[in-house]
Amino acid sequence: MAFKLAISDIIDVPVKASLADGGKKVTHAFTLHARRIDAEPLREALNDSSVLIGDFLREHVVGWGDQRLVLDEETGAPASFSDEAFAAMRSVPGIERLIFESYLVAAVAADGAAARAKN
Repeated sequence: MAFKLAISDIIDVPVKASLADGGKKVTHAFTLHARRIDAEPLREALNDSSVLIGDFLREHVVGWGDQRLVLDEETGAPASFSDEAFAAMRSVPGIERLIFESYLVAAVAADGAAARAKN
């Protein structure tokens, strides 16, 4: 008999980043859309020192919404999701780790008290 989970393969990952910008802190809040990972592959990735956070994020993040951190250079409008735009976002020091931690909260405890308290 085959089984499947009654949850989507894609999860929404709320991210809130406070970044220094010209001597003041600016908060950027947005949602990433990412592939859900099963527990065993996640455990393996966490225990494998050769797995880089950036590689994990490139493999799992498939879109975003409401982001205003990455702008189209010509128009100044928020950039649509693409590999290049996501690479620009990940170039901010520390944001990969913040996104990864947000992913874990969203994937593991999306409806728990700990997830609501963190976001």
